[in-house]
Amino acid sequence: MKEEPWTKSKTDNMLDLYLKDRSIEFIAVRLGRSSGQIGRKINKFLRNLDNRATNYEPSQRVSRKGLPMSVNECKLIGLHRIHNVPAKDTARVLARALSDIQPNPKSSLPLANMTPSMDILLAMRYIYHVYKTPVITDEDYDGMKKEEIEFGAGAKAFLDYPDPKQVPDRVKTLALYLSQLFKDTQEAKR
Repeated sequence: MKEEPWTKSKTDNMLDLYLKDRSIEFIAVRLGRSSGQIGRKINKFLRNLDNRATNYEPSQRVSRKGLPMSVNECKLIGLHRIHNVPAKDTARVLARALSDIQPNPKSSLPLANMTPSMDILLAMRYIYHVYKTPVITDEDYDGMKKEEIEFGAGAKAFLDYPDPKQVPDRVKTLALYLSQLFKDTQEAKR
């Protein structure tokens, strides 16, 4: 069966949803496509296959300027850096200002080396082993880990922290925040 051609507005809608951290399945249902079609299209943007990101021209995008950076945006930025996509093209795909994604040379933080999704995974693992409180399902964790290995920092990053209790202080702080957020969410449901 031949795939229906993509319109600019459908592509824009797909990117807007993906950059809001919506799942592939959610986007597929919303756009009336299969998960495989959505995954392939997003992968072309993530890896700049066929110069998809470089040649992208938005038509009806929702600006993300000033919004907190989503996990999927961080993933896209990291992969674009790996694949040498110009920052201006990355900013256009993200519907953000160039200053939102380019590290400030005067900044004291090593923004280019940050991997927030890896820190989240390490924090989830830390919570599970130290606080003995799983805040996400095993399936969700395994899915996030698989994505991180495939698209993010890679399997080597997990080898840097073989002991789930021995993590950097920033991960412990994030774990405390996430566990408290989980606790607050559970109390609000009562």
